[in-house]
Amino acid sequence: MRPIAGLGEIAGCFDGLIVDQFGVLHDGRRAYDGVADCLARLRNAGKRVVMLSNSGKRAADNLARLVALGLPGSHFDAVVTSGEVAWSALAARSDPFHADLGRRCYLIAEGGSRSFLSGLDLTNAAAAGDADFLLVVGIDTPRKALADYDDVLDTGLGHGLPMLCANGDLVRIVAGALHPAPGALARHYEERGGVVRWYGKPLRSIFEASLAKLTGIPAGRVLVLGDSLEHDIAGAAATGLGSIYIRGGINADHSDGVLQEEMARLGVRPTYCAPGFQW
Repeated sequence: MRPIAGLGEIAGCFDGLIVDQFGVLHDGRRAYDGVADCLARLRNAGKRVVMLSNSGKRAADNLARLVALGLPGSHFDAVVTSGEVAWSALAARSDPFHADLGRRCYLIAEGGSRSFLSGLDLTNAAAAGDADFLLVVGIDTPRKALADYDDVLDTGLGHGLPMLCANGDLVRIVAGALHPAPGALARHYEERGGVVRWYGKPLRSIFEASLAKLTGIPAGRVLVLGDSLEHDIAGAAATGLGSIYIRGGINADHSDGVLQEEMARLGVRPTYCAPGFQW
């Protein structure tokens, strides 16, 4: 793992980037210093960029968020999200798992939003006991604790309901602090014996979907950039891609020793590491 100060040091080593969003580009409220400038420099250097997020929201919603944070859509080529992958799978139902799902879901979403269901042939059940499956696209941490969802999980387990998790992140940054993300709820359900269908990072399929947006660029000229060893860096390794680990994201407080232990536990080692998304 080679430390670098910024992407400008290695610009000749890649033609395309697959870039995580939360913890790398922004914290949900503002873009980090230097991000907009770095995107502009990448574009001026002829590099192509795909934004890849485990957000449970659809790609268009994430694009709108990035633009609102001052990151112009003209500075990147595409947005790929786990929410978009999950929505598309539920719309197409082209594989046995999705084809066999019923049409009644119990939706768990931040703020109770039902926007994810728009365009899908699904009914949002009023109670988990009336549903065919649980669908998690967001949770209300820190306003709610994971324990506040226990009644829903208990009902789901009691009825043998599968859970679909459209956001596999385990933690998220809210107001500068780390809190459980939807993936933590899904992992808890799985640990208790529930069946969980995961979407997004670190699954190889979403990295291949991102590569498809970088047509004409060999995989050996693409780097994955993210702040999660478990999702970004492990997913890159599983797809045969090089990677840049950002030290300033969700694991900003990790010492070198802790970082080395985590890499050993996961069996991954990024190609580079950098303090942030900067040129």
